[in-house]
Amino acid sequence: MRADNHLFLDIQMGKYLKQNNKGNFDSDIGAKDVIGKIINAWNDKIAVEKEKLDTLDEAARIPVKRNKKEEKEMSCMNLLLLKRG
Repeated sequence: MRADNHLFLDIQMGKYLKQNNKGNFDSDIGAKDVIGKIINAWNDKIAVEKEKLDTLDEAARIPVKRNKKEEKEMSCMNLLLLKRG
C-alpha cells in the first residue's frame, strides 16, 4: 500500500488538474512547482496532525478523523490556490 503522503500527493495533483481543466501539466517546471506546494502543504499542515492521530487509539481516532477530513481538504486546496496566485 502506498504511503499516506504519496496518496495525498496523487489526490491533490488530480484535483489541481481537474480544477484547471487540464489533463497534464504544461511543463516540468509547472509540475515541480505544484508538487512542491503540495508537499509543503503536507509537511506544514497534514503531517503534524497525522502524528497526533497516530498516537491515539482507534476509538479516539474516529471522531477526530470525521471532523478533520473536510477541514484538511479545504485548507490544503485553499493554500494551493493562494500560493498559485
